[in-house]
Amino acid sequence: MINEVQDLAHFSNLVKQTKARIKSLKTNCYLFPQEITKYCEQHRLFFEENVQGLLFLRERPECYSFYFYLSLNQEGNEPFEAFSLTKPLVLDLTFTEPDTLSPIAEIRHFWQTKGFSFYKRYQQMSQNIADPERKLKACQRFEKQKDRFNVKFSQAADAPRILELWKSSLDELSTALPELDELELILNAHQVLACHDNSGQIIAALQIFPYGKIAAIDHVVVDRAYRNLGLGTVLLNGAIALQNEFQKFVLWVDVNNFPAKTLYEKQDYLLTGKISDQLLYSKQREQ
Repeated sequence: MINEVQDLAHFSNLVKQTKARIKSLKTNCYLFPQEITKYCEQHRLFFEENVQGLLFLRERPECYSFYFYLSLNQEGNEPFEAFSLTKPLVLDLTFTEPDTLSPIAEIRHFWQTKGFSFYKRYQQMSQNIADPERKLKACQRFEKQKDRFNVKFSQAADAPRILELWKSSLDELSTALPELDELELILNAHQVLACHDNSGQIIAALQIFPYGKIAAIDHVVVDRAYRNLGLGTVLLNGAIALQNEFQKFVLWVDVNNFPAKTLYEKQDYLLTGKISDQLLYSKQREQ
């Protein structure tokens, strides 16, 4: 039976109980405590238990993000009710190259036998700006370009346009987009940097996720009518130039998105060796 997770303490107790009854658990769940608390407050985090282990499901508009604490060797044929849900399930497996002999290969195979199929692969890239020369380089690039595109942090009133822009280009199964009310809070925290045209219309944007001294860049989108003008470049450099609290920036890029990977490399982002595979379970695809 699928039930709602009440709060962070409830989540932690479920995991502890599962670890106590099942040894050698595999997991893909590395949610931060603040994320768990947010999802619980939104009433969007659910769990299901059976003899093999524990599942968590985070409901999103288009799908469920799928997390597990599971024994791959535990005997039992009790099915998970999660597989009867109408929305697709999206499972992320993160590992470091090469993975041919790692437990990830076993986990991937296990879920593929349960009906999941390979969906997308992402590579992590990063830039260490604790190095003053790298920080200075990004600032100089930004100073040369910022006036052309009216770059600034967006406000809550910009939320509908930002969401429209992101949805026009991003795959919502692969990329977890915030809903409108959540995006307004993100914008009030000055975590979305945008470029504007002469009329003030937002034509490009990216989001900055702060994690202590590390910032994750996501949702880098340029309006189709304004591509190949350097907007992505100015946003990436602006994210570095307009802050002083972060020492490192990280991002994920689809391995098949060659233009994006080339853009990031030109802005001094380097591959870290980390990979994220996405697996998808969809009843509609089965049919």
